Amino acid sequence: MVLTKPLPVLGAFFALAATVLGGCSGGMMVQYRDLADIPERPGVTARAVNDEAVEALKEDRARTAQAAESLRSEPFAQPEPAEPVRIEEEP
Repeated sequence: MVLTKPLPVLGAFFALAATVLGGCSGGMMVQYRDLADIPERPGVTARAVNDEAVEALKEDRARTAQAAESLRSEPFAQPEPAEPVRIEEEP
């Protein structure tokens, strides 16, 4: 930092103190997690439910891929070019 005017001694001291205190306040305090906030372990999902979810997701993925492929294969109609707009000058 380059200063163009010399600071008074008291002003320089306050600037230095603010810089030091500002740099120290960030990472010095350690916070531990409150163990009472940790939720209970979730129950185990049945294998059949998981398998049903996997199959449903596979079917959704296949339908999405099929829809994407049908959109890609559709012909694209180029729109007609717009006519130029003529701005009439005021007399």
